[in-house]
Amino acid sequence: MSAITTAATAVLDAVAARDQTVTGTDLDVALGRVQVEFAEAGFSATIDAMAQLPAALGQTNKAGSLSVTLASNQDALPVTDNGGSLTVDGTVAVSTVTTVTAVTGITNVVHVDDNSGSLTVDGSLTSVTTVGTITNVVHVDDNSGSLTVDGSLTSVGTVTTVTGITNVVHVDDNSGSLTVDGSVSITGTAAVSMANLPTPPSAIFAGGKTVTTAGTRVALASTQALKKGVMIRAATSNTGLIYVGTAAGVSSSAGYELAPGECLPEILPVADLASVGLDSSVNSQSVTYIAS
Repeated sequence: MSAITTAATAVLDAVAARDQTVTGTDLDVALGRVQVEFAEAGFSATIDAMAQLPAALGQTNKAGSLSVTLASNQDALPVTDNGGSLTVDGTVAVSTVTTVTAVTGITNVVHVDDNSGSLTVDGSLTSVTTVGTITNVVHVDDNSGSLTVDGSLTSVGTVTTVTGITNVVHVDDNSGSLTVDGSVSITGTAAVSMANLPTPPSAIFAGGKTVTTAGTRVALASTQALKKGVMIRAATSNTGLIYVGTAAGVSSSAGYELAPGECLPEILPVADLASVGLDSSVNSQSVTYIAS
């Protein structure tokens, strides 16, 4: 007789001894805990009043279901993508993402590493509407020397120092007026406007004048319009001083003294020869002049 048959007979004997029928929960009360020895197989199992089995087959709630433990070497379980939308509660660590084909609907900031200062974009970029505050340096390729800006650029206040420019920098001419602080080195040919250069004189006037009576001022010459001015020199044959000043007020106390053979230190900038006056310390003192 097998061990299972022996165990079944023991169960029936125990029920008969209590004058009970094997029905419902009475079986649980009568038996309590039954241990069946599987001697032939070399191991034992404990049946705990059949409490581990569900009451019925099919899907039900947690309390009415049988718990299942997956094996440690269980094959991977397939997960459906829920129509393209999976919700993860908590935090998911992603080590490496190889290729992202499309990203849409990003409402928060996405931080992108600068890849040691070099980012490559495959395909074309459409438009960027708004860029917030940039605190770090943004490296922009010069697009072979040509950058196009859509829209308008507002004003840049003051640029203090620009270094390391290897390509051409285009500077607006500021409506024809550029102010350079410091020095500028020009290589090659530069066009210079002559509009503001002084016009050379069209005529030169030269002559002489003698003060006949000391203390009596005289005009250097009759009316003659000048553009630049006049240079005056006292005659080397003079024995006294010549006084140079205005035609209306020159005197020994209000004039520039010229000793014999001495001349003015620079051109006297006057518009008319007749505006210059002479006087002398002694009679018959002369001067010569050249004007333009």
